[in-house]
Amino acid sequence: MSDSDSENKETGNESVDPAERHFKNAWRLRRAKKLEEAIVEFEKSLEYQPDHPATHFNLGLVADQIGQAQKAVHH
Repeated sequence: MSDSDSENKETGNESVDPAERHFKNAWRLRRAKKLEEAIVEFEKSLEYQPDHPATHFNLGLVADQIGQAQKAVHH
């Protein structure tokens, strides 16, 4: 492990792939009840990893919660 890898792990700044970063942001927003913002983040995650089942599932749940039935059914 390089010094920068070690430093990143110690400070909590591990490099995360974009799909995972957006998914985690969306999850935090969902828990904070910022559902419209969570949808945007889930959609960004899908741009990087379009076949990720958990992202589709969570996007569908959030879309249903805010009354976006068509989007919910799609995911």
